[in-house]
Amino acid sequence: MVDESMTIKMHETLIEKPKPFVTYVLIAMCLIVAGIEVYISSTTPEALQLVFDQYGFSAQGFMDGRIHSLVTSIFLHGSIDHLIFNVLALFFFGRAVEETMGWKKTLLIFFSAAIAGDLLTLVGANFGVIPMDIPTIGASAGIFGLMGTAMIVNPMSMVFYPFLIPIPLILVAILYTLYNIAAIIELFALGASTGVAYLAHMGGLSIGAIFGFREVGVKRGLIILIVMFLLILSIPYLLEYLQIFDYSGITMASWV
Repeated sequence: MVDESMTIKMHETLIEKPKPFVTYVLIAMCLIVAGIEVYISSTTPEALQLVFDQYGFSAQGFMDGRIHSLVTSIFLHGSIDHLIFNVLALFFFGRAVEETMGWKKTLLIFFSAAIAGDLLTLVGANFGVIPMDIPTIGASAGIFGLMGTAMIVNPMSMVFYPFLIPIPLILVAILYTLYNIAAIIELFALGASTGVAYLAHMGGLSIGAIFGFREVGVKRGLIILIVMFLLILSIPYLLEYLQIFDYSGITMASWV
């Protein structure tokens, strides 16, 4: 007689993970809008900047009443490499979240993180680290939100991003977190401004991590963050010993 619990387990293993439908829809929206951008640029190049000004997010535009830019700015991209890297990141991190938590939570995390990123950009503009009138565009803050959730709920999931070789998701999260923290510290230390929305990235990441904590519980979330912190501390020693990661000449800002 077959053990009932064994039958249940065998049945569960045969159940496919849910298709990451929402992730694919978000990717499709980015690609469709990019196609529209190409068309506008090919007909009237000056009109594309008007689109960015009207539908991209800026502190000045938001205060002038362009509330819609909180959402419309998400799907605009400024260059082909900006689009490609965001689509790749959305594919891997979106799938990691949606296959674990479902499409409703994936949508909620993505848009909550993206909007929180815009609002933090608004704060940064008031501190002078982001220009008031230059629009920020792209899905990066929403993607960072998905990454923040995925590093808590599915930290050892393997992703082929950004180097197209298999890397644990938590390692990617560490690298991007370190880079953005360093960039923000440098901006405040120098009193400089930038068109790259580093604050939006960290705002999105924080929102995503909060969702991750809610999903797995505080205890497991803290354990993962402690492991992440220890990995961060060990990175300089690992790099010095292994000498395999050389990021010289690479501008990560253009990737996010």
